[in-house]
Amino acid sequence: MKELRKISRLRKKQHLDALIMEARNSSSPMTAVHQILKRYAPKVRQKRLQLRTSQGHILTPQEEMQQIVGHFKQVYKQPDHAPSGRPVDQAVVFDPHSVLLAFSKLPNKALPSHFLPAPFWRASAHLATQVFQQTLVAAYDREELLLPKAWHEIQVALIPKPSKPATSADSLRPISLLSPMAKVLAKLVAEEIRPIVSNAATHIPQFAYLEGRQTCDAIDRAFGHCREIRERRQNATVTTRDRRAGKTAQIVSGGVTLSLDLRKASDSIPWQCLQTCLEHFRIPASIIQLILYLHENATYIFKTPRAQGSVLAGQGIRQGCGLAPMLWTLYSLYLASKLDTAAPSALKTFFADDFRAQWTIETWSDMKSVPTQISKIVAVLEDHGMQLSPGKTVVLYSLWGTQVHACLKPMLYQHATLGKCLRIGAANLTGKCYLLPVVMSHEYLGVKLSYKNFEWQTLKHRLRHSWIAYNRLSALPKSKALPVHKRLQLHQCICLATLRYGLSCTGLTVAGRQKVYGTVRQWRALANNLPHITGLSNANFLTNFHLADPLEGLDTTLIKRLDKVESGPVAQLQPTVVKRWWEHLRKITNDPTVTQAASKVPLRHQDARPPAPCDVCGLSFPNEATLRWHISNVHVKLTKEQHHAKEAAFRERKASHMQHAHDGMPTCRHCRHEFSSWPQFAAHHNRQCCPVLHLGCAPTLPPYPPDPEPLLQDEAFLQEAQSDDWKQLAQKIRAIGRLHYCPFCNLWMAKTAMLHQHIKAQHVDATAHLDQCQHFLLTRKGVNSPCQHCGTRHNRVMMDELTRGAAEMDLWKSMMNKPGEVGQKWQGDRAEDLSRQKGRQRGDRGKGNQSFAKQAKQASGPSSLDNDEDDPLREAVKLITTLSLRHEDALAIHRQDTSYVFFMKTSPPELTVLSDLMRVGSEWKAKKEQSPALVTQPLRVVLLGCLLEAVTTRMQSLQDPTLHAKAQTAKLLNPAGDFHYMMWDDAEKIYQNKDDRESIPTKAVLEDIATLQRLILQPRVVGRFHAQRKLAPDMQGEVVPFVLEIGLRNQASHAVYFLLDKYCHQAIWHLAGTSLRHDKLGRGALANALEKLAEKL
Repeated sequence: MKELRKISRLRKKQHLDALIMEARNSSSPMTAVHQILKRYAPKVRQKRLQLRTSQGHILTPQEEMQQIVGHFKQVYKQPDHAPSGRPVDQAVVFDPHSVLLAFSKLPNKALPSHFLPAPFWRASAHLATQVFQQTLVAAYDREELLLPKAWHEIQVALIPKPSKPATSADSLRPISLLSPMAKVLAKLVAEEIRPIVSNAATHIPQFAYLEGRQTCDAIDRAFGHCREIRERRQNATVTTRDRRAGKTAQIVSGGVTLSLDLRKASDSIPWQCLQTCLEHFRIPASIIQLILYLHENATYIFKTPRAQGSVLAGQGIRQGCGLAPMLWTLYSLYLASKLDTAAPSALKTFFADDFRAQWTIETWSDMKSVPTQISKIVAVLEDHGMQLSPGKTVVLYSLWGTQVHACLKPMLYQHATLGKCLRIGAANLTGKCYLLPVVMSHEYLGVKLSYKNFEWQTLKHRLRHSWIAYNRLSALPKSKALPVHKRLQLHQCICLATLRYGLSCTGLTVAGRQKVYGTVRQWRALANNLPHITGLSNANFLTNFHLADPLEGLDTTLIKRLDKVESGPVAQLQPTVVKRWWEHLRKITNDPTVTQAASKVPLRHQDARPPAPCDVCGLSFPNEATLRWHISNVHVKLTKEQHHAKEAAFRERKASHMQHAHDGMPTCRHCRHEFSSWPQFAAHHNRQCCPVLHLGCAPTLPPYPPDPEPLLQDEAFLQEAQSDDWKQLAQKIRAIGRLHYCPFCNLWMAKTAMLHQHIKAQHVDATAHLDQCQHFLLTRKGVNSPCQHCGTRHNRVMMDELTRGAAEMDLWKSMMNKPGEVGQKWQGDRAEDLSRQKGRQRGDRGKGNQSFAKQAKQASGPSSLDNDEDDPLREAVKLITTLSLRHEDALAIHRQDTSYVFFMKTSPPELTVLSDLMRVGSEWKAKKEQSPALVTQPLRVVLLGCLLEAVTTRMQSLQDPTLHAKAQTAKLLNPAGDFHYMMWDDAEKIYQNKDDRESIPTKAVLEDIATLQRLILQPRVVGRFHAQRKLAPDMQGEVVPFVLEIGLRNQASHAVYFLLDKYCHQAIWHLAGTSLRHDKLGRGALANALEKLAEKL
């Protein structure tokens, strides 16, 4: 017995070693590990679901099933009646050998609870094949195709989603379990259409579910575009040298990426669209008939220990069968053909239900077209039953240029919770508006997409997942169940495989290789061999435990993958940017240092650098940065005088760095190193980094010849400048090429207008010289400069002429001020006239006289003028009031073309719609707070739509003879049933019919209101629709005015305006207890109150 146990343990150990080695040597180690765990892990009992209400109350089993069934009825769009069989046109016949092969290869996956496991079906493959063939032949012998009910039943196992609590049905993931017969039938149909799918996908970038295509192909397209845009941005930087060479900055350039994920994509495919798709790719009619029959008769069975329910399928494709991947691939190819028209300039990539579009922006119009193309993409997807996944659909962009902000401003929107978003309008008449979050990086197929350093971000992302997998194995070092070498092998199969995923698409730099090599720390922790305890180096640790370097095999895997894709059919799908990305990957694999940016500062030898001694304690430091840190932290009590002296010396050295420049450019004249900017050049000398000047190294090239002296230090030039006039001086400066150089330090500036600011900032001591230059320019005639419009040449006047002109203006001013009594008399007469105007009644004067009355009050006497002069605040308030009232008058004129007013009655309750509008508004606000993503229309559109719906409903209720008679009694209808126009009679205090306008038939009214209901859903149509008073349950007064404002800028707004103009004063509004008219020309209550307050000042 002891020998038997010993042999059993030995064989078990050998078997486990073989499995681990098999997984380790597999091309996909993680998949192999999962297969091993799936095969040998103990079965885990399915956790019981515990759903709750929205208030958190636990549901009973029956209530749980009702919630589950109700949720999936909405997902699968359950039809109202059970489907019937399809007429048989042509029978589908399968080869018996193919059927036998399908049964013999039935996978070890879960089957419905009332079926035997898969090994029994594989063992009885011959018998199952006979039953399958007989059943299929019998189904086609009838007039209608009719398969057994068990073939259509799909048992659904619900498991919680990892990221959501299992408290509601929408947080559960359905796992479909088909019968073995249904699985085999689906696999056979999939094999029939596989050649057609492969042929259709030849020129379409769908990289999922297709032979010879993999995840790395989709990632390569994304990374190739991102690297192309990143290199363009690096090359687009305009440095000082570029400006001197004549290069200008681009207006708008860059790239945009749309990463779009579809929500419940497979479950949302309409069957009509699926049939169109199958016919588009010329699938045989018999196969189309069979596919649609299988989906139309699918029944989803939900079981819990105490309840059971079922849902009939109304849309979508069946999950859990071998046909679903082929159907979805075919449908995605069909969508790709439609999206080529919607976004012709985008680089599109498909992977399962993930869609990505990338644009290269070169002009302003390219960027303007991107939101339009995105809206068309969304419209195409929605027209074919797809819905966006709001949490996974994002936009990335990298844009630069002089007009980027002006181009992006109308496209971006700052959302309270989503942050910066790209606003996408609807390309159809649905009126929807999408806000797509703008992010800097995004996870895509396990890697990180970004226009910056996506290689490093991907490596960090994979390292994080590697540590997560390692933490799951953290209990292994404490357990003696596995020996050390088993733990290390298990780590290589799981953690190292997790880390390596995606790195064959990015390559590794020197820094990246160091990060990957850090995996040795995890190995040493698993082996309890920490370096600070054992003192063993990493190399010796790998040797002692017979472990390979974690970097081993990465480069080989990358090169093999590149060789395979470059010589395969996938290379024909990839654009030029992807092929350049492949070349880059080969470079960094052969020489990882090529990605390390060359140091902008030449290498320094630490030993040759002169030390920086401390004046307080005498210690020496390698550089001044370390010295300053030492002084600030050690010698805290350093005197202010010493501190100021140190800072002054540093500023003096910083200001003198121009003596080391060459030809006014940031080029070191000693070591000839060219810098892209002046701060880098200044740091090169301020930090004493020049190898020739500071470190004493011998120059490799001869030094530059000396630069010419600055203009203000050239005595010969100054003498000539004093003798020449301005025109000759300017021509001379241009001729010697010193127009863009600073006259004090020889700094070259791209714009001569910036020289004045540079002199003020950098040459503070030269202010006197600057004043002399300005005086010199003002005392000379200007150069004859032609007008840019007419070409006429003008001379700048001399200083003495300007002086004479100013003196002449002073003379005219003195002459105007002499007859003071005339001016006083005019003011008095004007005040008297205006006072008489002020005494008139309000109804006898127009609005224009109000401003004159205020002027009269201001000009009523010397005392008022003195007070205004003494109190400038009062004068400012008066001016602001006048300006505000003028603005109010201008807006009132503008509202004549945009505004309407609804007067809604507060009683009787059965007629007014105020209570309905209040209820709808409250529900809209509650829904906005609880589920903002579900609210697609603003409150103003919702309320206006409810008012129109109320009018439509009450018009339809007039078919009742009693209500029709009441409407005629109220003079709303004529005997023919047409609606009158009605106007308020102020004398009689009632509405009277207007005979000067023709009545409108009921049918025409209903058509126009339906048009209004459709048009108001479009963006920028309804600008405002709100009450002038706050709504309450018990409203005081007879009516509540509602102001409606219509837009001006699109065709839908014009159509709404003309329809509302047509129905002003129409009797149809009285059915809902309201009336409609144009907004009148006049000031509002707030403006009138402001006017009264201003008169008291």
